[in-house]
Amino acid sequence: MSAPRCVYNKSDQVFVLGGKDTKGKVTGKCFKITEGNAADISPIKKPRISFGSFVCSDYIYIAGGLDESNHACDNVDRLSLKGATKWDELPPLPEKLFNVSISMFNSYNLIAVGGMSAKG
Repeated sequence: MSAPRCVYNKSDQVFVLGGKDTKGKVTGKCFKITEGNAADISPIKKPRISFGSFVCSDYIYIAGGLDESNHACDNVDRLSLKGATKWDELPPLPEKLFNVSISMFNSYNLIAVGGMSAKG
């Protein structure tokens, strides 16, 4: 897999999210790596690359990115680390962005910084 996004949480787990497969196709495949063991986790609903990601509390958040057609996205999704089997869709970003950095602000607001706009 190439161009995946990785996030880390305080439980010594690494999450490998999205990217491209060996044939260059954008994938939503996700893995959790703990002490050298990799396990599949729920795939991203809308496969994409170049999105922002972070872990806060018991959730992984992803936002923006480029889809399979190389179009910028405004999607925001989260996955519970407490055994959830699917990603939840959250309200979208105010504009379509890729190569964006995201984080949590004031404990409940997602903030997006930088990135490239679909508008150019």
